[in-house]
Amino acid sequence: MAQQSLHGNAPMTTQKQIGDLFPMVQRQNEAASFVHQQRLSPLPAWNIPLFDGDPLQYISFMRAFEQRVKEKASKSECLYYLEQFTRGQPRELVRSCLYVTPELGYIKAKQLVQEHFGSKLLKMAMAYIEKAFSLAPIKHEDVNALQTYSLVL
Repeated sequence: MAQQSLHGNAPMTTQKQIGDLFPMVQRQNEAASFVHQQRLSPLPAWNIPLFDGDPLQYISFMRAFEQRVKEKASKSECLYYLEQFTRGQPRELVRSCLYVTPELGYIKAKQLVQEHFGSKLLKMAMAYIEKAFSLAPIKHEDVNALQTYSLVL
């Protein structure tokens, strides 16, 4: 039976009760710490795709580039990263901007890549038409090929 306190009828806390609470509080603190560490752990690496001039990939490339590089690097660093993540004609456009100040070069390079490969409707439409015509002919009852064709359209 619990002991009575000197000031009324409330039972006094015993050493055993305190001893029973300590491991439970400790487990709660450990669980809270674990949840906090999980929230701080980094997400899996997010790769930036190489951009080779395909207008259909322009938007996803620029979004990835801006999220992963532009927000974390200076404009001068962005110019060199933009060169690193481009191939073919887009890379040549970026390289043509390496001879001015890096800050101005990045702005100009991004503008040139957008003008040549950006999301203008005509370029997008032509790229989709070209992709549709480049697909292999659909054989009778080839469901997968028909689904691929319908996705392109």
